Amino acid sequence: MGQVKFKDDRKPLIAEAMRSSDLTDFACWDDLDALSSETQVANIEVFDDEIMLSGKSFEGAINVYLTLNYGNGDDATWISAAFPGSFSGVLQDRQPVIRNVIVDTSSFYA
Repeated sequence: MGQVKFKDDRKPLIAEAMRSSDLTDFACWDDLDALSSETQVANIEVFDDEIMLSGKSFEGAINVYLTLNYGNGDDATWISAAFPGSFSGVLQDRQPVIRNVIVDTSSFYA
């Protein structure tokens, strides 16, 4: 008989909480905002299957997709960029609360 894999119904809730988070609420925003005169978050990709749970704590990996804007008017230009990161948080009454987000922007300066 094959092994039955347990599907944790909390992972999609955690992933959605991270996807809908406003990164300006976290310390990582300082690094992201420094990349351009107007940094915009285009998308946050969350890897649901890689979310790790330990009691009420959780953590996972993300990719953050940005639009970096430079200049104004006719001189304006923009580029797309993506950076890896991670997040962590806790479950409070089965609701995920994202506590920390880290984004690695070092490749931008390489």
